[in-house]
Amino acid sequence: MFDADGLLLSMPAEWTDVVAADPFVVVAAGRSPFHTAGLLELPVLVTVMRARRSPDGIIGVNRITP
Repeated sequence: MFDADGLLLSMPAEWTDVVAADPFVVVAAGRSPFHTAGLLELPVLVTVMRARRSPDGIIGVNRITP
């Protein structure tokens, strides 16, 4: 694929049909928006977010004052 100036562009192979389809995506057939790896990572992310929680319970957001 070339851009308007004739330069060769690159893109991740996963965006093309060069790489075989993800078996999870094929089996899920659109019924699951989450991959197993993402679901396994979720408890770690929740733990990190809880650790960053400020004393007033707000997570990672600066308080806006009038």
